[in-house]
Amino acid sequence: MVVLGLSMSVLAFVLWAGAMAWLNHLARSILDQEMQEVASAVVAPDGTLQVDAYAWNEPHHTTRAAHVDPFYLQIFDPAGRLIRGSRNIALFSPGTYPSRIMAASTVRDEWHDPLRTFRIDDVTHYYAVWPLVALDGERLGTVQLAREDPGIGSLYGRFAAFLIAGLLLTLVLLAGLIWWSAGRVMGPLAQTTAFARKLSLDTLHERLHFREAVDEETRQLAATLNELLDRLEKSVDEIRRFSSNAAHELLTPLTAIRGHVDVALRRERDAEAYQQTLHLVSRRMMQFEKMVDGLLLMARLEHEAGGQARRRVALQEVCKHVVEALWDAASQKGLTLESRLEPACTHGDSHLLERLVANLVENAIKFTEAGSVSVSCFEDDDSAYVEVADTGRGMSASFAKRATERFTRASDQASGSVSGSGLGLALVDQIARWHRGSVAIHSQQGEGTQIRIQFVKADSIRAQEAN
Repeated sequence: MVVLGLSMSVLAFVLWAGAMAWLNHLARSILDQEMQEVASAVVAPDGTLQVDAYAWNEPHHTTRAAHVDPFYLQIFDPAGRLIRGSRNIALFSPGTYPSRIMAASTVRDEWHDPLRTFRIDDVTHYYAVWPLVALDGERLGTVQLAREDPGIGSLYGRFAAFLIAGLLLTLVLLAGLIWWSAGRVMGPLAQTTAFARKLSLDTLHERLHFREAVDEETRQLAATLNELLDRLEKSVDEIRRFSSNAAHELLTPLTAIRGHVDVALRRERDAEAYQQTLHLVSRRMMQFEKMVDGLLLMARLEHEAGGQARRRVALQEVCKHVVEALWDAASQKGLTLESRLEPACTHGDSHLLERLVANLVENAIKFTEAGSVSVSCFEDDDSAYVEVADTGRGMSASFAKRATERFTRASDQASGSVSGSGLGLALVDQIARWHRGSVAIHSQQGEGTQIRIQFVKADSIRAQEAN
């Protein structure tokens, strides 16, 4: 407000000064034009002063009537003595009109100089003085010309008053507008600040809603903050659910291990019984180790930038190794493990990609009682794909939507009839996203499941980096 006030005050002064200079120039130019006509008439070509050569009988030199715009003309000799004056000067009261050169000098006034004035009978006149000079530079005399002030002085005052009134009115309106605008902005901002200060883990469900209408920018700020809170609340819920599930899943094998050990220690047993207990403990420990390893891997991938590895990986080789490693596991369940491996390449970490395919195939074998499990890889113009399909029990549509969430398990897994931690597909999804890929699950209960992982093809990655 202060800056605006100062700026507008400077602008008003510049306008006033400019108007004053323009009006002075306009008034003075009228006298200058008339004096040039006088000088051209009275200065003879031979360098003498011919006062009678000028048309002294023109109406504006013989009358004081306002409608003819009278000019009061005087010519002085080089010594400053009055030679001749216009007839309308005699119409003033005797001795009231000056009969001397009134200017301090006969130097022509600049356009920005104030007008020279004098008053007679409460009427203000302004005047100018012009030297009469021969062609050889000899000073012949002086012309003094006056004219009634058309109200320029009062116009200065009225224009200044108008500017001051307009400036004050504008500043008042601006102050009101700024106050209103500031209130419109600062009110919602104060409400936003108060809302942000009371946020905590227990109030993440609350959202920012303004009590009054706000501008578009503030509304967008509130919408962005609410979207951030949505994501934050979801993340906190996931962390809470993960912590709860992780604690439960980690405690389960430990409880089982402790149960086996307690049973073994209740009484003396033979070496074979102790060996059987140790085998059970070992299997439980392997499950425990696999779960912890999966959790650590997921945590590492979440904190690493996706696609860091730039090594070219042949997906058909990765799938081939997994098929060979799990062939016996499929055979033991009476399943056929098929493969259709076409050349397909992406950039990434071969160990992580092998872990991804192994998890998919292990899940397919685990949930397929009869039939086959097929592994395939292929590529098109832009993408490379790995696909694992089975003829197992399938998933419901609702379960398929959340199958990649951590610790999400089917009902038979939760009941313990099928072992597993619920991290397999979650880890698959994490590894795929780390490689800038995506997971698509197509499943129907009783008809099997097809899971396809889409990666960026290695050639496409190279072309993107080149661009």
